[in-house]
Amino acid sequence: MGTYQFIDSEGNSIGPVSLDTLRKMRQAGHLGGHTQILDEATKRFLRLDQLLGVAATEGATVLPPPPSSAKTKRYFFADTNNTPVGPFTIEELQRQLIDKKIRAETQIIEEGGTVWQPYANVMMDRLREGTGGAVVPPPPPSSNPKETSLGGAILWFFFCLPLGFMQWNQAAKGWVWVIITIVSGGLAGLVAVVDYWMCFSAQQKRKLGEWEFFPRK
Repeated sequence: MGTYQFIDSEGNSIGPVSLDTLRKMRQAGHLGGHTQILDEATKRFLRLDQLLGVAATEGATVLPPPPSSAKTKRYFFADTNNTPVGPFTIEELQRQLIDKKIRAETQIIEEGGTVWQPYANVMMDRLREGTGGAVVPPPPPSSNPKETSLGGAILWFFFCLPLGFMQWNQAAKGWVWVIITIVSGGLAGLVAVVDYWMCFSAQQKRKLGEWEFFPRK
């Protein structure tokens, strides 16, 4: 018996699960008829109701969805360097998610569009009509609108390190580093500097926690 994965409301892939499990979840109302299902054997996506209908009439043989006369929408996603990559169809993005090349919170934009949004939000709206002509979009905005600039980070680094940490809401942690550096006779200073620049780099992508040390992007 084949195994499948389904895409939940947040754009995450769940599985593998059996066809019987999917049928029970549909009957219980845990999954909707339009839930996207990946057949792990054929690597094809189709709606849950379509899968169950085919399984009932074709002996669980999974067929691809019928071709659409409308052009297919395509999307770009922002990679780890905040650079647009693509374009990809929604099905290709789903495979990128399965392969862990993108995540539910990855920013994507429709080809020819101007608004970036998380991949999970786009998955809430199913494919309807496409657009033509590959248009490379502008780079997506930073996910942290209050990020500190490089100039500001350098200024506060030399002027007052705790105030530098304060730029990304870590003032208390900055003073802790000062105390640790004094107590250690300056030995902890280099470690504090490493943490400072890791925080600066990470805050360009996201908001940091108040006591987050050595964050990654």
